[in-house]
Amino acid sequence: MTDFAPNFIAAVPAQAMKFRRVVTGERNGVSYIAKDEPECPLQMGVEGASGLSVTEFWRTVKNPATNPGSSDTGSLPIAFGPNPGGTVAQIVEWAPDRELFGTDDPAVAGAATMHRTSTIDYIMILSGEIWLVMEEGETLLRKGDTLIQRGSRHGWSNRSNEPCVFFTVMVSAEA
Repeated sequence: MTDFAPNFIAAVPAQAMKFRRVVTGERNGVSYIAKDEPECPLQMGVEGASGLSVTEFWRTVKNPATNPGSSDTGSLPIAFGPNPGGTVAQIVEWAPDRELFGTDDPAVAGAATMHRTSTIDYIMILSGEIWLVMEEGETLLRKGDTLIQRGSRHGWSNRSNEPCVFFTVMVSAEA
């Protein structure tokens, strides 16, 4: 369940970071490099938010996932969240509030991004900082911090002057 659904678009912000993607495989009992892409091809922007981009590295469509084969379950357009019973691994680049919302008012950012998903999310801040905004309270997350987001209503506010980059693995969960 979500009340915040970003509309992903093909136009990736010019300043978006590029990420190498390496995928392993196994053929006839021997491990090998199945893919080594200098730029992960699964990257999109968000309509109306030129400072937001999402790079999707891998998606599973069921649990347990299957390793045999060489199919890449990720595809464009990127979907918000995992498939039911699946997972998705992504990097999100989040611009400062004034760039995204035209104001430094944290209440605007928190309200605009408040949402709930039927997932458990494992998040690590790679660079920058971002405020996690809850219905009751908020906390500042900085580089190296981790967050276990368990399907509760939350929003984001980047009150700094630099983008925040975070890695997330979203796992489908029951409400």
